[in-house]
Amino acid sequence: MKKIIVISSFTKSLVLFRLDLLKSFVANGFQVYALGPDYDENTKDILESNGIIFINYNLERNGINLVKDFKTIVQLRKIFKRIKPDIILPYTVKPVIYSNLAKKGLSIKSLNWITGLGYYGMVSNDFKSKISKSIMTFLYKFAFSKNDTIIFQNNDDLNFFKKKNILKNHKYDITPGSGINLDEFEFTIPDSQPIVFVFVARLLISKGIKVFTIAAEKLKPKYCNNVRFIAVGGLDENNPDAISQQEVNILKSTNIVEFTGQTNDVKKYLKKSSVFVLPSMYREGVPHSILEALAVGRAIITTDNVGCRETVIKDYNGFLVEMNNVHQLVAAMEDFIQNRDMIKTFGNNSRKLAEDKFDVKIVNKIINNNINN
Repeated sequence: MKKIIVISSFTKSLVLFRLDLLKSFVANGFQVYALGPDYDENTKDILESNGIIFINYNLERNGINLVKDFKTIVQLRKIFKRIKPDIILPYTVKPVIYSNLAKKGLSIKSLNWITGLGYYGMVSNDFKSKISKSIMTFLYKFAFSKNDTIIFQNNDDLNFFKKKNILKNHKYDITPGSGINLDEFEFTIPDSQPIVFVFVARLLISKGIKVFTIAAEKLKPKYCNNVRFIAVGGLDENNPDAISQQEVNILKSTNIVEFTGQTNDVKKYLKKSSVFVLPSMYREGVPHSILEALAVGRAIITTDNVGCRETVIKDYNGFLVEMNNVHQLVAAMEDFIQNRDMIKTFGNNSRKLAEDKFDVKIVNKIINNNINN
Protein backbone atom coordinates (compact mmCIF):
# COMPACT_ATOMS: atom_id res chain seq x y z
CA MET A 1 0.00 0.00 0.00
CA LYS A 2 1.30 3.44 -0.94
CA LYS A 3 1.72 5.96 1.85
CA ILE A 4 1.08 9.70 1.88
CA ILE A 5 1.80 12.21 4.64
CA VAL A 6 -0.11 15.50 4.79
CA ILE A 7 1.62 18.18 6.89
CA SER A 8 -0.26 21.18 8.31
CA SER A 9 0.63 24.20 10.43
CA PHE A 10 -2.73 24.21 12.20
CA THR A 11 -4.11 20.87 13.40
CA LYS A 12 -7.82 21.75 13.23
CA SER A 13 -7.43 22.68 9.55
CA LEU A 14 -6.95 18.97 8.82
CA VAL A 15 -10.64 18.47 9.57
CA LEU A 16 -12.03 21.93 8.87
CA PHE A 17 -10.47 22.34 5.41
CA ARG A 18 -8.78 19.07 4.35
CA LEU A 19 -10.97 16.19 5.51
CA ASP A 20 -12.59 15.64 2.11
CA LEU A 21 -9.17 15.54 0.46
CA LEU A 22 -7.78 13.14 3.08
CA LYS A 23 -10.80 10.85 2.65
CA SER A 24 -10.25 10.87 -1.12
CA PHE A 25 -6.68 9.59 -0.55
CA VAL A 26 -8.04 6.76 1.62
CA ALA A 27 -10.63 5.92 -1.08
CA ASN A 28 -7.81 5.78 -3.64
CA GLY A 29 -5.98 3.11 -1.63
CA PHE A 30 -3.39 5.19 0.26
CA GLN A 31 -2.33 4.72 3.85
CA VAL A 32 -2.83 8.32 5.00
CA TYR A 33 -0.94 10.10 7.78
CA ALA A 34 -1.84 13.64 8.92
CA LEU A 35 0.65 15.76 10.86
CA GLY A 36 -0.43 18.67 13.04
CA PRO A 37 1.45 20.77 15.62
CA ASP A 38 -1.38 21.19 18.14
CA TYR A 39 -2.64 18.05 19.85
CA ASP A 40 -6.41 18.09 19.55
CA GLU A 41 -8.31 15.02 20.73
CA ASN A 42 -11.43 15.78 18.68
CA THR A 43 -9.42 16.21 15.46
CA LYS A 44 -7.52 13.00 16.18
CA ASP A 45 -10.77 11.08 16.75
CA ILE A 46 -12.38 12.35 13.55
CA LEU A 47 -9.30 11.55 11.48
CA GLU A 48 -8.87 8.08 12.92
CA SER A 49 -12.58 7.28 12.45
CA ASN A 50 -11.93 7.91 8.74
CA GLY A 51 -8.88 5.64 8.60
CA ILE A 52 -6.33 8.45 8.86
CA ILE A 53 -3.41 8.25 11.30
CA PHE A 54 -2.75 11.47 13.22
CA ILE A 55 0.78 12.38 14.31
CA ASN A 56 1.60 15.34 16.53
CA TYR A 57 4.80 17.27 15.75
CA ASN A 58 6.43 20.45 17.04
CA LEU A 59 6.19 23.67 15.05
CA GLU A 60 6.72 27.30 16.01
CA ARG A 61 4.12 28.94 13.77
CA ASN A 62 5.02 32.61 14.19
CA GLY A 63 8.38 34.11 13.32
CA ILE A 64 11.74 32.40 12.96
CA ASN A 65 13.44 30.61 15.83
CA LEU A 66 16.57 28.92 14.49
CA VAL A 67 16.86 26.35 17.29
CA LYS A 68 13.17 25.36 17.35
CA ASP A 69 12.88 25.38 13.55
CA PHE A 70 15.93 23.15 13.19
CA LYS A 71 14.44 20.73 15.73
CA THR A 72 11.23 20.66 13.65
CA ILE A 73 13.19 19.71 10.52
CA VAL A 74 15.02 16.95 12.41
CA GLN A 75 11.74 15.64 13.84
CA LEU A 76 10.08 15.61 10.41
CA ARG A 77 13.05 13.73 8.94
CA LYS A 78 12.77 11.07 11.66
CA ILE A 79 9.06 10.69 10.91
CA PHE A 80 9.74 10.38 7.16
CA LYS A 81 12.48 7.78 7.71
CA ARG A 82 10.21 5.76 10.00
CA ILE A 83 7.08 5.81 7.84
CA LYS A 84 8.85 5.79 4.44
CA PRO A 85 6.08 7.64 2.56
CA ASP A 86 5.86 7.57 -1.23
CA ILE A 87 4.75 11.19 -1.26
CA ILE A 88 4.27 14.09 1.15
CA LEU A 89 1.79 16.94 0.80
CA PRO A 90 2.68 19.94 2.98
CA TYR A 91 0.64 23.15 2.91
CA THR A 92 1.24 26.64 4.32
CA VAL A 93 4.69 28.25 4.37
CA LYS A 94 6.64 26.54 7.16
CA PRO A 95 5.43 22.97 6.52
CA VAL A 96 6.25 23.37 2.81
CA ILE A 97 9.80 24.61 3.42
CA TYR A 98 10.68 22.45 6.43
CA SER A 99 9.19 19.23 5.02
CA ASN A 100 11.18 19.59 1.83
CA LEU A 101 14.37 20.31 3.75
CA ALA A 102 13.67 17.28 5.94
CA LYS A 103 13.34 14.91 2.97
CA LYS A 104 16.65 15.90 1.34
CA GLY A 105 18.46 12.74 0.29
CA LEU A 106 15.39 10.54 0.84
CA SER A 107 13.44 8.91 -2.00
CA ILE A 108 10.27 10.88 -1.36
CA LYS A 109 8.30 12.99 -3.81
CA SER A 110 6.47 16.06 -2.61
CA LEU A 111 3.32 17.77 -3.79
CA ASN A 112 3.57 21.25 -2.30
CA TRP A 113 0.34 23.20 -1.91
CA ILE A 114 0.92 26.95 -1.77
CA THR A 115 -2.27 28.01 0.02
CA GLY A 116 -1.21 31.65 0.21
CA LEU A 117 2.02 33.55 0.78
CA GLY A 118 0.97 35.66 3.76
CA TYR A 119 3.45 38.36 4.73
CA TYR A 120 6.09 36.88 2.39
CA GLY A 121 4.11 38.07 -0.62
CA MET A 122 3.09 41.47 0.75
CA VAL A 123 4.81 44.69 -0.31
CA SER A 124 7.05 46.19 2.37
CA ASN A 125 9.89 48.73 2.35
CA ASP A 126 11.00 47.87 5.88
CA PHE A 127 14.67 46.76 5.92
CA LYS A 128 14.09 43.94 8.41
CA SER A 129 11.18 42.69 6.34
CA LYS A 130 13.26 42.74 3.15
CA ILE A 131 15.99 40.66 4.79
CA SER A 132 13.41 38.19 6.12
CA LYS A 133 11.82 37.84 2.68
CA SER A 134 15.23 37.32 1.03
CA ILE A 135 15.85 34.46 3.46
CA MET A 136 12.43 33.00 2.60
CA THR A 137 13.20 33.13 -1.13
CA PHE A 138 16.51 31.34 -0.56
CA LEU A 139 14.82 28.68 1.58
CA TYR A 140 12.12 28.01 -1.03
CA LYS A 141 14.75 27.68 -3.77
CA PHE A 142 16.96 25.40 -1.67
CA ALA A 143 14.08 23.28 -0.33
CA PHE A 144 12.48 22.22 -3.60
CA SER A 145 13.88 19.31 -5.62
CA LYS A 146 13.52 18.93 -9.36
CA ASN A 147 10.96 16.13 -9.16
CA ASP A 148 8.65 18.04 -6.81
CA THR A 149 5.30 19.44 -7.93
CA ILE A 150 4.07 22.84 -6.78
CA ILE A 151 0.33 23.54 -6.62
CA PHE A 152 -0.94 27.12 -6.43
CA GLN A 153 -4.36 28.53 -5.62
CA ASN A 154 -4.17 31.54 -7.92
CA ASN A 155 -2.19 32.87 -10.87
CA ASP A 156 -0.73 35.74 -8.82
CA ASP A 157 1.19 33.35 -6.55
CA LEU A 158 2.31 31.31 -9.56
CA ASN A 159 3.70 34.44 -11.23
CA PHE A 160 5.29 35.56 -7.94
CA PHE A 161 7.24 32.28 -7.76
CA LYS A 162 8.30 32.69 -11.38
CA LYS A 163 9.46 36.26 -10.76
CA LYS A 164 11.50 35.14 -7.73
CA ASN A 165 12.99 32.36 -9.87
CA ILE A 166 11.74 29.77 -7.37
CA LEU A 167 9.71 27.97 -10.00
CA LYS A 168 12.19 26.69 -12.56
CA ASN A 169 11.70 23.29 -14.17
CA HIS A 170 9.21 22.12 -11.57
CA LYS A 171 5.85 20.68 -12.52
CA TYR A 172 3.02 22.92 -11.35
CA ASP A 173 -0.75 23.23 -11.38
CA ILE A 174 -3.49 25.48 -10.00
CA THR A 175 -6.50 24.60 -7.87
CA PRO A 176 -9.46 26.96 -7.36
CA GLY A 177 -8.64 27.47 -3.70
CA SER A 178 -9.09 24.63 -1.23
CA GLY A 179 -12.61 23.93 -2.47
CA ILE A 180 -15.82 23.78 -0.48
CA ASN A 181 -18.09 20.85 0.35
CA LEU A 182 -21.40 22.03 -1.05
CA ASP A 183 -23.34 19.38 0.85
CA GLU A 184 -22.18 20.81 4.18
CA PHE A 185 -22.98 24.42 3.28
CA GLU A 186 -26.53 24.44 2.00
CA PHE A 187 -27.95 27.37 0.06
CA THR A 188 -30.28 29.64 2.07
CA ILE A 189 -32.13 32.86 1.27
CA PRO A 190 -31.18 35.74 3.59
CA ASP A 191 -33.78 37.61 5.62
CA SER A 192 -34.69 40.94 4.06
CA GLN A 193 -34.69 42.96 7.28
CA PRO A 194 -32.37 44.10 8.74
CA ILE A 195 -29.43 43.87 6.34
CA VAL A 196 -26.64 42.00 8.13
CA PHE A 197 -23.01 42.51 7.08
CA VAL A 198 -20.81 39.72 8.41
CA PHE A 199 -16.99 39.63 8.64
CA VAL A 200 -15.37 36.23 9.30
CA ALA A 201 -11.61 36.05 10.03
CA ARG A 202 -9.06 36.33 12.77
CA LEU A 203 -9.21 39.86 14.17
CA LEU A 204 -6.12 41.05 12.32
CA ILE A 205 -5.56 44.46 10.77
CA SER A 206 -4.32 42.79 7.57
CA LYS A 207 -7.58 40.80 7.38
CA GLY A 208 -9.46 44.11 7.33
CA ILE A 209 -11.13 44.19 10.75
CA LYS A 210 -10.33 47.88 11.31
CA VAL A 211 -11.58 48.87 7.87
CA PHE A 212 -14.77 46.89 8.54
CA THR A 213 -15.40 48.55 11.92
CA ILE A 214 -14.72 52.06 10.60
CA ALA A 215 -17.17 51.48 7.74
CA ALA A 216 -19.74 50.25 10.26
CA GLU A 217 -19.22 53.39 12.37
CA LYS A 218 -20.02 55.51 9.33
CA LEU A 219 -23.12 53.58 8.28
CA LYS A 220 -24.80 52.56 11.55
CA PRO A 221 -25.91 56.08 12.64
CA LYS A 222 -27.37 56.72 9.19
CA TYR A 223 -29.38 53.50 8.89
CA CYS A 224 -29.85 52.59 12.59
CA ASN A 225 -31.96 49.46 13.07
CA ASN A 226 -32.01 48.68 9.36
CA VAL A 227 -28.44 47.35 9.47
CA ARG A 228 -26.31 45.08 11.65
CA PHE A 229 -22.56 44.46 11.59
CA ILE A 230 -21.17 41.21 12.99
CA ALA A 231 -17.47 40.31 13.34
CA VAL A 232 -16.89 36.57 13.71
CA GLY A 233 -13.41 35.55 14.80
CA GLY A 234 -11.02 35.21 17.67
CA LEU A 235 -8.21 37.37 18.99
CA ASP A 236 -4.61 36.51 18.22
CA GLU A 237 -2.85 38.77 20.71
CA ASN A 238 0.56 37.15 20.18
CA ASN A 239 0.41 38.45 16.63
CA PRO A 240 1.65 42.06 16.24
CA ASP A 241 -0.96 42.53 13.51
CA ALA A 242 -3.86 41.75 15.85
CA ILE A 243 -6.20 44.18 17.51
CA SER A 244 -6.29 43.97 21.31
CA GLN A 245 -9.01 42.90 23.73
CA GLN A 246 -9.13 46.51 24.92
CA GLU A 247 -9.90 47.70 21.38
CA VAL A 248 -12.64 45.07 21.08
CA ASN A 249 -14.14 46.17 24.41
CA ILE A 250 -14.24 49.79 23.28
CA LEU A 251 -15.90 48.84 19.99
CA LYS A 252 -18.41 46.63 21.83
CA SER A 253 -19.37 49.51 24.11
CA THR A 254 -20.59 51.55 21.11
CA ASN A 255 -23.06 48.78 20.10
CA ILE A 256 -22.15 49.34 16.45
CA VAL A 257 -20.30 46.07 15.76
CA GLU A 258 -21.24 42.77 17.40
CA PHE A 259 -18.25 40.55 18.23
CA THR A 260 -18.87 36.83 18.57
CA GLY A 261 -15.36 35.75 19.52
CA GLN A 262 -13.96 32.42 18.32
CA THR A 263 -16.69 30.02 17.22
CA ASN A 264 -16.98 26.49 15.87
CA ASP A 265 -20.28 27.32 14.20
CA VAL A 266 -19.53 29.81 11.43
CA LYS A 267 -22.49 28.45 9.42
CA LYS A 268 -24.91 29.94 11.96
CA TYR A 269 -23.60 33.44 11.30
CA LEU A 270 -23.39 32.96 7.54
CA LYS A 271 -27.07 32.00 7.52
CA LYS A 272 -27.86 35.15 9.51
CA SER A 273 -25.92 37.29 7.05
CA SER A 274 -27.16 39.25 4.06
CA VAL A 275 -23.76 40.25 2.68
CA PHE A 276 -20.34 38.77 3.44
CA VAL A 277 -17.50 41.27 3.86
CA LEU A 278 -13.75 40.54 3.90
CA PRO A 279 -11.68 43.68 3.19
CA SER A 280 -8.43 41.70 3.40
CA MET A 281 -4.97 43.13 2.73
CA TYR A 282 -3.37 39.76 3.49
CA ARG A 283 -1.69 37.68 0.75
CA GLU A 284 -4.44 35.06 0.54
CA GLY A 285 -4.51 31.82 -1.43
CA VAL A 286 -8.26 31.87 -1.82
CA PRO A 287 -9.95 32.70 1.51
CA HIS A 288 -11.92 29.71 2.73
CA SER A 289 -14.34 31.99 4.57
CA ILE A 290 -15.42 33.51 1.25
CA LEU A 291 -15.89 30.04 -0.26
CA GLU A 292 -18.22 29.19 2.62
CA ALA A 293 -20.18 32.40 2.02
CA LEU A 294 -20.44 31.60 -1.71
CA ALA A 295 -21.77 28.13 -0.93
CA VAL A 296 -24.44 29.49 1.43
CA GLY A 297 -25.44 31.95 -1.28
CA ARG A 298 -24.30 35.35 -0.08
CA ALA A 299 -23.32 38.47 -1.96
CA ILE A 300 -19.64 39.28 -1.44
CA ILE A 301 -17.65 42.45 -0.79
CA THR A 302 -13.90 41.87 -0.74
CA THR A 303 -10.70 43.51 -1.91
CA ASP A 304 -9.16 43.52 -5.35
CA ASN A 305 -6.31 41.57 -3.78
CA VAL A 306 -4.48 38.33 -4.48
CA GLY A 307 -6.77 35.36 -3.87
CA CYS A 308 -9.78 37.46 -2.88
CA ARG A 309 -10.44 38.64 -6.43
CA GLU A 310 -10.80 35.02 -7.56
CA THR A 311 -14.14 34.80 -5.73
CA VAL A 312 -15.98 37.77 -7.22
CA ILE A 313 -17.29 38.51 -10.69
CA LYS A 314 -17.99 42.24 -10.65
CA ASP A 315 -21.69 43.16 -10.74
CA TYR A 316 -22.55 39.43 -10.80
CA ASN A 317 -22.08 38.19 -7.26
CA GLY A 318 -20.38 41.08 -5.48
CA PHE A 319 -18.02 44.03 -5.48
CA LEU A 320 -14.25 44.40 -5.31
CA VAL A 321 -12.86 47.41 -3.43
CA GLU A 322 -9.35 48.78 -3.07
CA MET A 323 -7.33 47.57 -0.10
CA ASN A 324 -7.58 49.80 2.98
CA ASN A 325 -10.12 52.06 1.24
CA VAL A 326 -12.90 52.78 3.73
CA HIS A 327 -14.70 55.11 1.31
CA GLN A 328 -15.07 52.38 -1.32
CA LEU A 329 -16.15 49.82 1.28
CA VAL A 330 -18.84 52.17 2.62
CA ALA A 331 -20.06 52.84 -0.94
CA ALA A 332 -20.27 49.10 -1.71
CA MET A 333 -22.18 48.40 1.50
CA GLU A 334 -24.52 51.29 0.82
CA ASP A 335 -25.24 49.92 -2.66
CA PHE A 336 -26.71 46.83 -1.02
CA ILE A 337 -28.60 48.83 1.59
CA GLN A 338 -30.26 50.93 -1.10
CA ASN A 339 -30.73 48.07 -3.60
CA ARG A 340 -31.98 45.16 -1.52
CA ASP A 341 -33.08 43.04 -4.49
CA MET A 342 -29.41 42.86 -5.47
CA ILE A 343 -28.65 40.89 -2.28
CA LYS A 344 -30.81 37.97 -3.40
CA THR A 345 -29.70 38.11 -7.06
CA PHE A 346 -26.01 38.25 -6.19
CA GLY A 347 -26.48 35.53 -3.57
CA ASN A 348 -27.99 33.17 -6.14
CA ASN A 349 -25.06 33.90 -8.44
CA SER A 350 -22.57 33.23 -5.63
CA ARG A 351 -23.98 29.74 -5.12
CA LYS A 352 -23.77 29.07 -8.85
CA LEU A 353 -20.13 30.23 -8.86
CA ALA A 354 -19.39 27.89 -5.95
CA GLU A 355 -20.94 24.98 -7.85
CA ASP A 356 -19.19 25.74 -11.14
CA LYS A 357 -15.72 26.65 -9.87
CA PHE A 358 -15.08 25.92 -6.19
CA ASP A 359 -16.68 22.52 -5.51
CA VAL A 360 -14.22 20.51 -3.40
CA LYS A 361 -14.63 17.58 -5.81
CA ILE A 362 -12.99 19.70 -8.53
CA VAL A 363 -10.05 20.53 -6.25
CA ASN A 364 -9.61 16.95 -5.03
CA LYS A 365 -9.55 15.67 -8.61
CA ILE A 366 -6.74 18.09 -9.52
CA ILE A 367 -4.69 17.08 -6.46
CA ASN A 368 -5.20 13.35 -7.03
CA ASN A 369 -4.34 13.67 -10.73
CA ASN A 370 -1.02 15.29 -9.77
CA ILE A 371 -0.30 12.52 -7.27
CA ASN A 372 -0.91 9.83 -9.84
CA ASN A 373 1.12 11.49 -12.61
